[in-house]
Amino acid sequence: MVSMWTVLAVGLNGSAYAQQEARLLFVQAGSGDLVIAIQPDFHARWGFFYPMTYQLSVPSGSSGLKVEEKYSSGGTWSRLPEKVSSDHFDGVEAARFDYDVNQAYVSAAFSPTSDSLFLRITDQTDNAIATAYHGISKYYDNRRAAVTITADDWADWTAGWYPSLLSIFRSYGLYVTAGVISDGTNTSLTTWKQIQEQLDSGFVEIAAHSRTHPDVPYGDPYGEVVGCFDDIVNNVTLPGLFGTASRKYVYVWLAPYGHYDSIIDSMLSLRSYLVSRLYPDNGDSTFGVWNGDRAHYFPIYPTREIGAPSWGGGATSLAYLNATFDTVASQGGLYHFMWHPQTVFDDRDKPYFTGHLEYISRRNDIWYANLGHIYLYHLLQQANSAPATGVTAAQRRLYDFELRQNYPNPFNPTTAISFQLPAVSDVKLVVYDLLGREVVVLVNERRDAGVHEVKFDGSNLSSGVYYSRLQAGSFVQTRKLLLLK
Repeated sequence: MVSMWTVLAVGLNGSAYAQQEARLLFVQAGSGDLVIAIQPDFHARWGFFYPMTYQLSVPSGSSGLKVEEKYSSGGTWSRLPEKVSSDHFDGVEAARFDYDVNQAYVSAAFSPTSDSLFLRITDQTDNAIATAYHGISKYYDNRRAAVTITADDWADWTAGWYPSLLSIFRSYGLYVTAGVISDGTNTSLTTWKQIQEQLDSGFVEIAAHSRTHPDVPYGDPYGEVVGCFDDIVNNVTLPGLFGTASRKYVYVWLAPYGHYDSIIDSMLSLRSYLVSRLYPDNGDSTFGVWNGDRAHYFPIYPTREIGAPSWGGGATSLAYLNATFDTVASQGGLYHFMWHPQTVFDDRDKPYFTGHLEYISRRNDIWYANLGHIYLYHLLQQANSAPATGVTAAQRRLYDFELRQNYPNPFNPTTAISFQLPAVSDVKLVVYDLLGREVVVLVNERRDAGVHEVKFDGSNLSSGVYYSRLQAGSFVQTRKLLLLK
């Protein structure tokens, strides 16, 4: 069967592909319909069941208009519910008209069964009217800023705290993305049942937080990253916005201890995670940059941690937390705070906790959503806009020049050596023996910005100490390698 994507792609000229990673095609049909087609592989990989907000102009002096949608040219039109700016709503399909500026904000999602979405606006007598498409709003329903919350360490030893805490956040209409430690010795069937109950109650997204909560380097990277994903989808039924019976999505990786390396980064791509969240907070309120080579976003940090963990950090000043939110919201940013259940449970009735939740919640000009859905929306919104530019301070720290420690180390007979570049660079990566003699040149060429990984095979070498040396422009760094046979 020929998809609508193929039909539109063939019918458009090359200018439609000015962006190398274009994922959406838009055609304004003569009948007034707006036809949106999503690239099929892109659709399958991440689902996109969360509504996107499309901006359409309407004729001056209009009133009483309606928005309808369908998923195929021969399908039946269905009307979207209409909302007004004083309504409080998030994550639903809806139409909102601002007749003062002649704009319609249409929030609609793709269907699991179709790569096409048809939209039209009709008048009071059901006649389609002429409109013009103006893009996807930065945030859902054209809100001015966004709020999301993440939490760590959902396992048997925190199961007594999680339900009551999530109930508090739910009572304020706040969404929590909670990371599960999925190994059977950490999370029993009883806790999986609890997780399912919380998912079914709404406002909760399950994130992967590893199988055993290790620090880097992981003894079993595949098991921790890929295995945790598989444990989640095998033990719970995810809500509809996170997939179907045949295709399930876990969008967020919460890094144990907030630590991260290139091996973990490579594992994320195997299960289509969208973003990893590190720790502790450092004031970030901007989106991570898309890593096209790995097909996920560079790691992010929360804006703040709420509470005062015994190991240090966190914030318990209501005035400080509220002021931080005000600053982020005034800048149109993403306010993202995180918490540990073992830290905030005893503080759940304290003024800083309930006062801050009350202060940031129920605002009609703020978008509230789980972290995975915010990044899912951002991914599709970027596919319809200029490529993102600029890197946050946290991302600059993560992606400076660096030769990383090989893994595994000691090794026998092969190991992986990775390095990262902040810009296109001429790179030379060489392995030397203990006497400084050149053993092998692994890389000697120009490489793009990002993280790169090469294999070093010591099958023909004797046990002992070796050194890897990276030179990129004026940058030079050396690491010790230990081959044990």
